Amino acid sequence: MTMSRDLLLDPIGGLAGDMFIAAAVDLWPDLEPKILTTLAQAGLPAGHRVELIRCAKGGLAARRFDVTIPGEPAHGTSYQVLEQRLATASLPVGVRTHAQAILEILARAEATTHGVSLGDVHLHELGDWDSIADVIGAAVVIEHARGSQWHCLALPLGRGTVKTRHGEIPVPAPAVTALLTGFVFSDDGLPGERVTPTGAAILRYLQPRPAGGAGGELLGTGFGAGRRDLPGKPNVLRLLAFGSPPSDESVVVVRFDVDDQTGEDLAIALERIRAAPGVLDVCLWGGLGKKGRSLQCVQVLCEPSAQEDVVTLCLNETATLGLRWTRIQRRVLDRTVRTHASEIGPVRVKHTRRPGGSISSKVEAADVEASKLDYAGRERLRLDATDGGPDDE
Repeated sequence: MTMSRDLLLDPIGGLAGDMFIAAAVDLWPDLEPKILTTLAQAGLPAGHRVELIRCAKGGLAARRFDVTIPGEPAHGTSYQVLEQRLATASLPVGVRTHAQAILEILARAEATTHGVSLGDVHLHELGDWDSIADVIGAAVVIEHARGSQWHCLALPLGRGTVKTRHGEIPVPAPAVTALLTGFVFSDDGLPGERVTPTGAAILRYLQPRPAGGAGGELLGTGFGAGRRDLPGKPNVLRLLAFGSPPSDESVVVVRFDVDDQTGEDLAIALERIRAAPGVLDVCLWGGLGKKGRSLQCVQVLCEPSAQEDVVTLCLNETATLGLRWTRIQRRVLDRTVRTHASEIGPVRVKHTRRPGGSISSKVEAADVEASKLDYAGRERLRLDATDGGPDDE
């Protein structure tokens, strides 16, 4: 499996929270149980039903994300109530952080639109638990894609008006235009609301780059279906994943043993070897040589073009009288370095997607060392910086 380096949102029919989730599940089927499990633990009312349905829109096979909540239809909830539900829900740290940030972005846009404070915002059109499910589901997708860069094509403008608790308002809705100022729109002549406030809040949170920057090997495509049917066009959001294959390359391994050089002097020699051009890594371990003498086994990994220089350097800097080398193949996973917020300020975190699809994250050692924290503080820094939080890029 290759790593998704670029993710491209193509809002053919539009973009909404449920379409975003469905497109991601269509692209990554193994994401479905993660979303269902997370929502099952999120405290939704008893009797709720969450489904990821296979369907067709405009002749295209797609997925649809449906949430059914028992009882009377919701007429909106205050931002404070919704935020409290997220704060108390049993969610992974990273998912909770993404979900709270998306909800706050939406609430601030509504506050600006209606000229009220954040504490007075009542999200009429956001609904209730079903909308919380959209926000949480989107957060699971974002956490799953952590380490990838998002891109977005032009958004459909839409036409006409949409009914709200405040009466009919023009499309795009004021909250959408407030959230997506600076984004590129295109008018395809089709009517109706094409980008919902929740979809707009997700986009604003992702901060996608222009579509022109996406590329590489196409790894897969997913389609998320909207609820309406559009004349002459499939009402879907397409999600394309691009990446690069694992890098297979030739490297040279140089090995030798040292049994008559002091530890202090060997340390100096190995640092000089490590700093030499073309050297990729230097390893040292203990061993037992002839006549029961203890020795140090040295391994140097270098680029093939640097082999002769590295061999000469090893013979000049250490007490060894001989060495051996061989050329081998190695595979390196793609990794992406992002800047994350932490208690000591911005730190760099390296994200790597493993062959099974999981993502491992690790704070750069130099940033941990520079923090001057004690052991407990360093462990807290590592956990906080890699277990959640949006990128600061």
